[in-house]
Amino acid sequence: MSAAEESKPVSTSGDEELIEEEIIEHEEEVVEEEVVEEDVHESTAENGKETDIEETPPSDSKDEDVNEPGVEETQEKGDEDGDEEAPTSPPDQVTTSGAEPSTDKGKTSCLCCAGKVFCVLLMLLLLAFLIVYGVRLGTGNEKHEAGAFMSDSCKAGSNSTSSISAITFNSYLIYCLGDIFHCEEESKRALRVKKITDWFKDRDEDVVFFQEVWSFHGELKEGMRDAGYCNYVTTTEQYGSGLAIFSKFPIMDYDFRDWFDAFGIGEGLAPDPTNLEVFVGDKGVLYAKIQKDRDTTVNLFNVHTNSDTSDDAHDVRIKQYDITREFVESKSIQPSELVILAGDFNEDKNCRENICEIREPVCTDRAYYKDMLNVLDAGEPALVSDQTFTYDTTVNKILQDKYKENDCPFRRLRLDYMLYSRNHLIPTPTSSCEIILAMDSDENELSDHFPLSCVFDYE
Repeated sequence: MSAAEESKPVSTSGDEELIEEEIIEHEEEVVEEEVVEEDVHESTAENGKETDIEETPPSDSKDEDVNEPGVEETQEKGDEDGDEEAPTSPPDQVTTSGAEPSTDKGKTSCLCCAGKVFCVLLMLLLLAFLIVYGVRLGTGNEKHEAGAFMSDSCKAGSNSTSSISAITFNSYLIYCLGDIFHCEEESKRALRVKKITDWFKDRDEDVVFFQEVWSFHGELKEGMRDAGYCNYVTTTEQYGSGLAIFSKFPIMDYDFRDWFDAFGIGEGLAPDPTNLEVFVGDKGVLYAKIQKDRDTTVNLFNVHTNSDTSDDAHDVRIKQYDITREFVESKSIQPSELVILAGDFNEDKNCRENICEIREPVCTDRAYYKDMLNVLDAGEPALVSDQTFTYDTTVNKILQDKYKENDCPFRRLRLDYMLYSRNHLIPTPTSSCEIILAMDSDENELSDHFPLSCVFDYE
């Protein structure tokens, strides 16, 4: 190389053009990165999330090394994959719209805790129900008390050898249980039980059947003794059967069969838990055998079946009539003996057609009443009284007060009966019954039911 060539300055124009091109390409890459970052922000916003992305500010210096290691490789890799990897922000910079992760665990914990408390309470309520259900109903029959008073007030029964008289009376001595069942306050019941027993001092029936003696049964027993009925079998519990039988003749035997037993264990039916009457009283049928004279025994069955307070309970009553008939059969009573079935059967003789004008009858042609007689295999003496209803709001002031705020205040029903078994001694056609308007001296009714009195003639 000559000295002239060595002294000749080197041209840099080509290099400068190359550097300028690389700078332009780098600026385009930066712009593309900014566009990608904006796309990432928009995509995140569309998904309901706001993500803070750390941005790298563009270089102001053109002397920056445009061939920084890794920049082009990363860009090329992103182009190959078709995805732009956005820089990951620190954990404290990431927020999620509409939810707070820091409280999710607390909420879940509270929900789990509330769920556990609810389950425990539910289990306790179920356990309490089972205890009440089991203890209240039991799996056997209630024990009753039978006895005879030795008193100057005791009266002798009729000396007829071919007839016996009896009366059935629902006493309405029901205790108060909130607003579930209508009742009288205790002071009124205390006055009324005294009026009932005083009323019997002037009666001459040989036998008395009581239902709904769920309170004041001790007072009733003493009052009936003073009225001359010194032989008795009564319930001993406030929440028992509510049944009692009083007689002027000696009681030779007695027994009781209830309708329901807990879980269907025992001789009773398994009750429907929604049937509130199951828990109010241990209804059933009470039996007593009396010695009328040396050659005559009479078998008495005091019956109180399920009412229609909640719904039409005819199907339930049919099962109770079955139990009653089987109970009669279990006593191996001689065909020559009279069997009387008396009480509140809650089966209206007229299909409940006399309950307000808007109510439809539950049956036709006295079908329910006929079902009752057929299942019990029983007959009924003729009714000879002008009054034909034992439950009558048109004449009974206690009932009028009971239904004064009810949407259906009009009710005229025949619910109480005195029947005889057709499989045993059949009374003669001269036997008869009458409904008595039992009142005190001030003409106030003694109960919400009127008593039914019958005379059974036999040969």
